[in-house]
Amino acid sequence: MKRISLKELGGMPCLDLSCETEFAAGHLEGAANIPADEIASRLHELPPRGRTLCLMGPRARELAEYLSQPPRWNLFFCEDPLPEDRKVPGPGSRLWESAAWLRKHSSKIRAGGRVIDLAMGSGRNAVYLALEGFEVEGEDILDDAVEAARELAERNGVKIRARQGDLTRPDPLPENRYDAVTVFNYLDRSLFPNLQSSLLGGGLLIYETFLEEQALRYERPKNPDFLLKAGELKNAFSSMDILAYEEGEEEEGRVTARLLARKV
Repeated sequence: MKRISLKELGGMPCLDLSCETEFAAGHLEGAANIPADEIASRLHELPPRGRTLCLMGPRARELAEYLSQPPRWNLFFCEDPLPEDRKVPGPGSRLWESAAWLRKHSSKIRAGGRVIDLAMGSGRNAVYLALEGFEVEGEDILDDAVEAARELAERNGVKIRARQGDLTRPDPLPENRYDAVTVFNYLDRSLFPNLQSSLLGGGLLIYETFLEEQALRYERPKNPDFLLKAGELKNAFSSMDILAYEEGEEEEGRVTARLLARKV
């Protein structure tokens, strides 16, 4: 964590901590906005782990200290007042990102198609898909996650059908309904047949979750029930048309298997 001046910012991603009204009236071009008192509940809107980020505005130093424990980002803070000639009105940029595997393959889903994101968490992948023009459903077992996903969709000007649900229930998904099913960071092997049956003909399964090697190299997750063996994900969907498959550490700290498969 380091203090810098406005002159040192360059093109660094910035998070303005002003209230929404003040931010909309004028802010640094390209900055994102989360009011200071909402940071704790909106951590999912920050950049991926390891990225550089500068905090600006009220309580910038305080919140940089808060976000540095434990260290997840390369953090800076700026306490310089923003000159009037540097202020631009209107909405800001966004710092959060969907999964890279999803961004890589979402264009292959039928345009405007119906997609469900399972174990969606706070909704980054579901909202990204809605921004791409898909009709999106999302499901998670946690009420707080569902509410966070709905709020993220609203802040980004899209709608998703977000619901609370337990995916361990028998046959949680209807048959022949979706143009794509997406699953990230979730593993329930008993769900595999239902994932495939829920797809329309030609529909896509986009799946990524952790391998056993994750537990050997990093602290979380460690439960073997939630870790794939090498080659397991590809073999589980061998009756589908495997369009892309990868294993390994594509991102630092994430040793995963990544699958794109089409229902035939």
